[in-house]
Amino acid sequence: MVEDKPGALTVLKPLVVSSKKELVGAVPKWKADIQSLKLPEDKTKILIELLEYAIIQRFPELTLKEVQTMLQLTPLEQTVAGQELIQIGMERGMERGMERGREQGIEQGKLIGEIQMAQRILRHPIASGKELAQKNMEELNMILQQLDSELN
Repeated sequence: MVEDKPGALTVLKPLVVSSKKELVGAVPKWKADIQSLKLPEDKTKILIELLEYAIIQRFPELTLKEVQTMLQLTPLEQTVAGQELIQIGMERGMERGMERGREQGIEQGKLIGEIQMAQRILRHPIASGKELAQKNMEELNMILQQLDSELN
């Protein structure tokens, strides 16, 4: 069991709390206990961040806002770490978007190739790739369906 007197191990106390109600009542005291250690500011900040992490691990259903309110923390988006997390999220979102765009481009390219091939077989004027690339996937599918019906 984590001792009752203030110390660095105070950050582990959320792991032994049994209810959210008990947690809410205890968090301000734990934060005050950490601050009472009179450590350098950077060390105090690290201990409070570890306390926050322990709370989130023990009570994963809590929102970040609830934890920040309990600890009276600076909102995550206003911290350097929060801004880094936001940046990482944006980069990952862009990567996923680029991948989806690449896949859609490949799919569109295949459709355009099929349309042009069907136009060749039917001896229709062959639409330029640039012209067809201006159309959305639904329009391209409709053109291909129309050409397919003429082929059959």
